[in-house]
Amino acid sequence: MDHIVNEVSGLNLGPREVKLPAELWFRILDCLDNSTVSQLALVCQQLRVIAQSLIFKTCVFEAGKHHRSRNKPDSRLNAKLTVKISVLTSPHIAQFLRKWTLVGGRRNSPAYVAAVCATLPMFPHLDTVHFQSVRMTSTLVSLISAVARKNPLSLSLISCMTDFPGRSDRQPGSIELGSFLMHNDHIPEYPHDHHWLSLLRADMLAVLDFATPHSTASFMFGMAQTRTHFSNLEILHLYLEGLDDIPEEDLISILGTFHSVHTFHIHPSHSYVHTPGRHGPFLLPATTLPRLSSFLGPAAQAQSYCADRASIRHLSLYSPGSGRACIYDELLNPRLPVAPQLASLQLRVAFPVEDVAREVAVAYPVLRGLRIIAPQATPPPDFQRLLTSLEALTLPPYPRGPVPGTPPPSGQQPVAPQLDITVRHGADGG
Repeated sequence: MDHIVNEVSGLNLGPREVKLPAELWFRILDCLDNSTVSQLALVCQQLRVIAQSLIFKTCVFEAGKHHRSRNKPDSRLNAKLTVKISVLTSPHIAQFLRKWTLVGGRRNSPAYVAAVCATLPMFPHLDTVHFQSVRMTSTLVSLISAVARKNPLSLSLISCMTDFPGRSDRQPGSIELGSFLMHNDHIPEYPHDHHWLSLLRADMLAVLDFATPHSTASFMFGMAQTRTHFSNLEILHLYLEGLDDIPEEDLISILGTFHSVHTFHIHPSHSYVHTPGRHGPFLLPATTLPRLSSFLGPAAQAQSYCADRASIRHLSLYSPGSGRACIYDELLNPRLPVAPQLASLQLRVAFPVEDVAREVAVAYPVLRGLRIIAPQATPPPDFQRLLTSLEALTLPPYPRGPVPGTPPPSGQQPVAPQLDITVRHGADGG
């Protein structure tokens, strides 16, 4: 016993310095809430710098809360705003800011909005700008253009009305963005959102997101008028209901301009009474969307977009009808699009999930991930029958080579094949 006591007493059990690379500290602190990160900033100089880069990475201004009232006079609001702006724009803090957000409302103060927007050029590493319920004046549009020339931005506009510069003052392609999101809806008195397409520098954009009915319709109208060529666009998000009034030939013609798109998502309507519009199955030329690898959309259009395309790797299908769950005939008649190289599949079904398993095994022999979502009204799945049907999947060793069917790179040993299966069953399909 004495020798154990002697050995323990000889151990250094006091606090010791933990030496980790700054990158690891950054990842660790990024998982914590701001309150905890603020406390860690007091530990040492190294953690202080890392903590500040996370705490001040994002700033949010809420213009809708700062309107004139009896309890909050303008002088008090202006003083608080001045202090906040002075802190955020100080050289030591401004270098950390990456994401800037302005949330407005019905009682936006033009002076408040102007003061907040004037800070945009003061953040040297700004990469994301988000506006919600803010009137985008022509002056503000010009300011965004100037800021984007320094660093390509990701710009989001949600429920924002835009006053575009006059035709003579409008500079086509003047706004250099890497990503543009516009979710405007229920604003029928502002029908000119498609003018944004002429202001954006088309060859810079990698992501376009118009996933609301009004924004999708405006985007398609603008494309039909201008045929803007987005040569480097990789990701496109549209909304199913916004495509209802687009003639099929116009849709195919517009999609033919996106030669670099690899992810195309047609988001389902949130209304449970939406019925399919004009677009049933149609023939999409092989030269349209030649790099498409990920598709989310109605099951009825899966054959149109995905059949026999060697590049398709990820597929997610739903029904545009009630509940967005596919009935048997809708999903399997005609059968699932054949894509032998498909890696992941998500289906929303309104029939026993094991009925689709055999079709899945035939159409997608090297599937890696399968997710089936079924509403509560569907009978609970027979998992034994489901797994028996999926035994037909012939998974090759992983990792594979750069081309399906080829061996892995030299020095890498293939591992046993695995299939990740998730079946969600509940009131809302979850």
